[in-house]
Amino acid sequence: MKKSIVSIYMLTLMCLFSCDINFLNELLGKSREKFLEETDNVKDLNSKEENQEGKENQVDVSKVKRDVVVNKDFMEKSIELSQIKLTEDQESYLISKDAEANAMQNRIDFKLLKINEKYDELDKSLSELKKMEAFVIKAESDFDEARRGISGNEHVTKALPYLYEAIKTVKVSRHIAEVGYNGQLNALEHVKAAAEYAKSLIKSALGESAQARASGYYYVQRMIDNISKAETNLSKAKNMFGEIELKLDTLRNDMKQAKNDFTVLEKAYQLLLEVNKR
Repeated sequence: MKKSIVSIYMLTLMCLFSCDINFLNELLGKSREKFLEETDNVKDLNSKEENQEGKENQVDVSKVKRDVVVNKDFMEKSIELSQIKLTEDQESYLISKDAEANAMQNRIDFKLLKINEKYDELDKSLSELKKMEAFVIKAESDFDEARRGISGNEHVTKALPYLYEAIKTVKVSRHIAEVGYNGQLNALEHVKAAAEYAKSLIKSALGESAQARASGYYYVQRMIDNISKAETNLSKAKNMFGEIELKLDTLRNDMKQAKNDFTVLEKAYQLLLEVNKR
């Protein structure tokens, strides 16, 4: 189009120079026809480009639809693959691991039973020691009151030294026993925590066994790991429990001594009550 305009200007100048008006009109008419022809060609070209773009967009939409269908099919096939039934060997191995986990669960339950028995024993002994302490406090209070209130009562004067010695002895033996029992009770709580953690791991392992059958064999590795961790914690609990059992004999002897001393204290205190009545 730019070339046509330039041509018109050139012809116009030439005609002006030649001063031939008719020739000029003829040239202008031809140039106008050529300009209109080129304009129509441009419109046809734009129309073809728009049609081609519309077809390409339709092709893109169709391609997207096909891709969606393909992806959906792929996802459905992937789900089917993840739910494939276990092979005979895999099922056999899983059954053996189930048996191992159930056997360990029984061992853990038995160990927890023994731990709870020892816990009750230690807790009961500590309760007895607490009662002794309350009695010692009362005996000390009455001893101080009797000592301040002596008014020539010979029997009270003789009873007080026995009570004093009994109180002092019980304080020592009771304290030794209480410290030992508290220490072993705290240790036993750690043993119990380790055993209960092992039990929770076995519970998870058995759950992963069921998950392996439902969702995929790769859950078996998690099951194996939890069984191994449970074995480690159970072994830890057994070792700590063994150390506590070794110390129990000493604790029982300390408790026996405290009880014997407490019996002497009860007699000395009873004597004081009797002589105070005279």
